[in-house]
Amino acid sequence: MMWIKKILKLKRTPKKIVWWSGGDAIKKVIMPPGSLLFKLRVLNNRLVWVIAHRFYNEHWVNCERLGKALIKFGVPASKIKVREWPWVCPKVKRQDHNEFTILFYLPGDRTDKEYTNWIYGWEYFLQLQAIPNVRWEVVRGSSNMAEVYSTIDLYIKINATEYNDINRIGKECRQIGIDVLILDVWENFNLEDVSQWINTKRDIWLINKKRKSS
Repeated sequence: MMWIKKILKLKRTPKKIVWWSGGDAIKKVIMPPGSLLFKLRVLNNRLVWVIAHRFYNEHWVNCERLGKALIKFGVPASKIKVREWPWVCPKVKRQDHNEFTILFYLPGDRTDKEYTNWIYGWEYFLQLQAIPNVRWEVVRGSSNMAEVYSTIDLYIKINATEYNDINRIGKECRQIGIDVLILDVWENFNLEDVSQWINTKRDIWLINKKRKSS
């Protein structure tokens, strides 16, 4: 019996796992805007993964919403596991600053700008940018986030699809104690209501700042 167990042990293969990022999973079920060449690459990638996903024992995502995209694509729900990406929240020393500051993330090193602007909600950001008496900090991807977070009072995350959810920056902000506002595009949020909410947050911030300085 022992030799049988040894043979079975030798035949075991390591569990094959694939990590899915937001954009990779979403592009499996939604054709995003972009150039013709970009869309052809998306279609080609889909065709590859129609077969390739079957060779993995588990598909890891960092939120349930992304899992729904994979299920729609054809990945069995039993293979999908919600797992936190391995990361360490930076240590942040908060600094005094004179303006209510809002953080917005938009990678600046992508070749397909139309897709990037869509997935991160750039057109909605441009509308929010008109809100007076606030300062915007746009992070492109190469910034020292510990320094950035030191003067941030609010982080806004815009979700272009029903499969998007809170990202790493949002989770870090919550750990640090920075307010996070998530806006889902498909729910047709009212920009006037958002502006009013931001103004209220700014007014509270100003009151607290005056109290600290008095």
